[in-house]
Amino acid sequence: MIHALLLALALADSPNQSGSGVDCNHAATASVIPALKFPDAAKGVVHGEVTVLVSLSLDDRGKVAQAVVTKSSGNASIDSEALRQVRNTTYAPKVVECKPVVSTYTYRVDFSSDAPGDAPTPVPPGVPCFRDVQTISVTQPEFPASAAATTTRTVTVLVEVIVDEYGKVQSLRIKTSSGSLALDDAAMRAANATTYSPKIVNCKPVSGTYVFRADFSPG
Repeated sequence: MIHALLLALALADSPNQSGSGVDCNHAATASVIPALKFPDAAKGVVHGEVTVLVSLSLDDRGKVAQAVVTKSSGNASIDSEALRQVRNTTYAPKVVECKPVVSTYTYRVDFSSDAPGDAPTPVPPGVPCFRDVQTISVTQPEFPASAAATTTRTVTVLVEVIVDEYGKVQSLRIKTSSGSLALDDAAMRAANATTYSPKIVNCKPVSGTYVFRADFSPG
């Protein structure tokens, strides 16, 4: 079986907030990331890990204006899948002085292929044959310094995480926002860094959904 995983939207700016609690200076952020697939045409041809870098231009509405591969994987089908991932992701635009503006970023997509014959980890004896996705090691979100002055009470962010049959994160989206892009982004990063065990159905690991909760308290 072969899988692929989106790693990061790079070159982010440091967010800053106005006294009113509105993020008036922040980088573009990815709010809904679709599942990434390893192309059938690359199976048996590409082995190990490969990386694609895409130069991404967003307009002032967060829409993709241009996406160009700047570092190829060496395989056309993988490059095409990376471009599909970048174009189909949902973004919030960059904001400068409380106004949305156009911006350019480098989007990194890492693909990895399992060795031939690999299969999802079997369910150990004693483990229930029906179980939802569970966390193995939870990464606690970092409280952004830029949000400290405007966060006066505990706020919660819920992130919907799609976990494949290997326990790997395939996609994330904000389910319940804090109202702050800086806090939402910190929650997404923590959810992506957390490790999971897959959902179990009929004693077999399958893809499932987990709702990751991040609480941010001032002080």
